Amino acid sequence: MHPKIPLLLNRMRRDWEEVSPRVKRTLLAIVMGCLPVFLMAQGVAERIEPFMLSRWFDLRGERPLPQSVTIVRIDKRAYDAVGLSLGEMFPRDALAKAVSEITRAGAKLIILDGVLQRPGPSPEIDQALAEAIRNAPMYIGRYDESLVDVSPQGEKVVKRSPVTPIPLFAQSAKGVMSLEVRPTFGIIREISLSNNQVIFSEVNVPLLPPIRAFVDPDTPEPGGFDYINFYGGPSTISSVSLAELLNDRPSVDPEYFRDRVVLIGIASEARTGIAAGKDTFITSISSSPMYGVEIHATIAANLIDRSWVRRLSLPVEGALMGTLAFLIGYAILVAGPLVGLAVAGGWFVVSYVAFAKYHLFLPGLTVFLIVSLVTVFFYWGLPALLRRRAASIAAYSEQTGSFPVDGYSA
Repeated sequence: MHPKIPLLLNRMRRDWEEVSPRVKRTLLAIVMGCLPVFLMAQGVAERIEPFMLSRWFDLRGERPLPQSVTIVRIDKRAYDAVGLSLGEMFPRDALAKAVSEITRAGAKLIILDGVLQRPGPSPEIDQALAEAIRNAPMYIGRYDESLVDVSPQGEKVVKRSPVTPIPLFAQSAKGVMSLEVRPTFGIIREISLSNNQVIFSEVNVPLLPPIRAFVDPDTPEPGGFDYINFYGGPSTISSVSLAELLNDRPSVDPEYFRDRVVLIGIASEARTGIAAGKDTFITSISSSPMYGVEIHATIAANLIDRSWVRRLSLPVEGALMGTLAFLIGYAILVAGPLVGLAVAGGWFVVSYVAFAKYHLFLPGLTVFLIVSLVTVFFYWGLPALLRRRAASIAAYSEQTGSFPVDGYSA
């Protein structure tokens, strides 16, 4: 170390001691206000803040079920009804019958959360299904599959391969749309695909165009980082097995589908191997896996009742977090930890009310963690360090009869 550095540090310490307490508090609070903005810029806050969203879901619990959306499950009961095992191609004639029944019942929109990507064993039955699709207000799902090639040197190349319905079905439907869900850090939270680097969709929320076309043309578009507002955990959205539609006299009241958006998709707990986890996901409301068709149904209901969880723009969110950290930090430095804790607690109450009543997410967990660490340091850590330093100086003086100045005796 250069011999002048300890003298320079000693001079800086004396200058700092001469600064008024009010200026010191303000400068320290400004530093605390900058920290959450820095963490946002580095993407750290985006990993921390969603934990508060999960806690708000836990505290709020289930909310009133939507009357606008229902699910038709292609489940084990449906496979048992047609005498097939799970994983086999579901009979196209049975699917055509179900689509026709739902159409006659007066559904506003039907979405098949599955891909008819290859011809069936019977061209005549495929034509019958295409005709049922043509007569229905129906969209068919598509997705893109990630394939990883590994070279002999161990280099990985990810290729995205689109999986789409064959032209017979694609041209019969009112449209073909992306029906993917993309986890953020392994959890389904966001209603939009717009924050992904590569998406197989022309719009932020692929369900928006069919909702506008068949349900409500004035449905607004969610922001790129807005959240899904779940109504409850898995098996919350109203649903019925497709088996109920395969009898000569379907056991489902036609009113069940009237004026609703109906999603038809796989929902079975009996799958094994890779297929068992292919279409189930962990969400921000529950650690229990939820089927992809349930997530899409929730998004559709959010769009119809305009109840998704909105977020402020990133600049506004950053300014809010910085201001909040400054105010809490200044309150702690002036009036003590208890006052700062009261301010932070008040903000959590405001954040929860905004979420539960107004479907607005206000971040604050990053601020709380930063302020807590700074408070622990200044009220407990720093005094402990100063006491240890004073004890060390006293011991040195007692042994040598001189007073140390940053490593040099005076």
